[in-house]
Amino acid sequence: MKYTILLALSFVLFFTIPHAFAETGTIELFLKNENGDRISPVDITLKVYKNLDTNPIKVIDQLDGNPFQITSLPLDQRYKVEVYVNSMYADSGFVDLQKPSQKLDMTVENMGGMRLTIL
Repeated sequence: MKYTILLALSFVLFFTIPHAFAETGTIELFLKNENGDRISPVDITLKVYKNLDTNPIKVIDQLDGNPFQITSLPLDQRYKVEVYVNSMYADSGFVDLQKPSQKLDMTVENMGGMRLTIL
């Protein structure tokens, strides 16, 4: 009985301790337009994918500012960040997160549009 409890306790510790101390990192994302100017974070959505997965691990609908930090990402992984402006795909970028903090600059093309003037 005593050995069963010790065996069970060792399995629990073996599988939980490495995950509790897993190192995480942050991607600092800077969004700019074609002129190099910072763009407003209004109506921007980010989708973050890990290692070419098809399902995003994070979907961020409201950005606090520009640059924006994507936090709590496990290190030693490759991430794809997709940017959507007004629910339309704008750009994507890749980061190999090896350090606790890495920067990613992305250029979002100017959206075409038409301004009407009614006389």
